[in-house]
Amino acid sequence: LPCVKSASVKLFRSAGSKKKSKAQLIGVVTLPLDVGSPKVEAEKWYPLESSSRSCTVSVRLRTIFKTFVVLPLVHYNELIDYMLANHTKMCMTLDPVLSTKVKDELAKCLVNILSVNGQAIDFLANLLMLEVSSLGSDSLILRANTFASKSIDYFMKNTAMDYLTSTLKESVEVIIEAELECEVDPSRIGPNQTLATN
Repeated sequence: LPCVKSASVKLFRSAGSKKKSKAQLIGVVTLPLDVGSPKVEAEKWYPLESSSRSCTVSVRLRTIFKTFVVLPLVHYNELIDYMLANHTKMCMTLDPVLSTKVKDELAKCLVNILSVNGQAIDFLANLLMLEVSSLGSDSLILRANTFASKSIDYFMKNTAMDYLTSTLKESVEVIIEAELECEVDPSRIGPNQTLATN
């Protein structure tokens, strides 16, 4: 891969409540990627590059610099084979000792690997059955931050997105183009709106 020395962050002004208008580009911040210690969070002011402003404007950004070494796929074959053969046992062993964030990342990786190999449904069914048998109450199923809940949540988002898009896209676009007020949260309705009309 080519060496990347900088990244650009684009800052936009919100379009507001008018759904048809697009967000307006305010400016661009260029971040150097060769500065900073790995995994150390830094907060710094960066100049905003903008053609429309004559004065200097800065934006404060919080960044964290991370590097990852990715080897060719052949180097991961043994790990993938182990995960395919022992995925449920691995999850049950790691579940009580990993943080929620790490579980979330690992669940995504497992679902992706098992989906490619046609084992995702069996994996999710096994995890769900283990969770059901280990909990004392049905009301707690998929409510904890377990591998089962994280894996099923990620799988549903990944799998259902195409279905939801093909099923609902046209209806949602009609509602957006009609500029109807559809807010149902009483704390967010405007002064000239009522819940009954929305």
